[in-house]
Amino acid sequence: MGTENSSWKVMMLPRLAYGHISPFLELAKRLSHRNIQTYLCSTPANLSSIKNKIPGKYSSSIHFLELHLPDSFPQLPPHNHTTNGLPPNLISALRKALDLSELDSPGS
Repeated sequence: MGTENSSWKVMMLPRLAYGHISPFLELAKRLSHRNIQTYLCSTPANLSSIKNKIPGKYSSSIHFLELHLPDSFPQLPPHNHTTNGLPPNLISALRKALDLSELDSPGS
């Protein structure tokens, strides 16, 4: 099965935790070797922690989609749109916010 002209595209939505994003990024790198376009979807807080870990050779095959949580959860400021450093009592608020989140389109 030749993958040279593959038109496969994969969207990945890891849990909002850095420990989950890192393995997804590694999988995206491996998929790029098979000419598969990957779209890694997470909050800006999570994506900013990995954007600088993408070597240039992957820039055309690994794309980031920002997931924006609604403003109706003031107890979750943008730096808390991840489980990293989030107090345990706010985990349920993060889950609810994720359910109500919106995805930026790649062109916006």
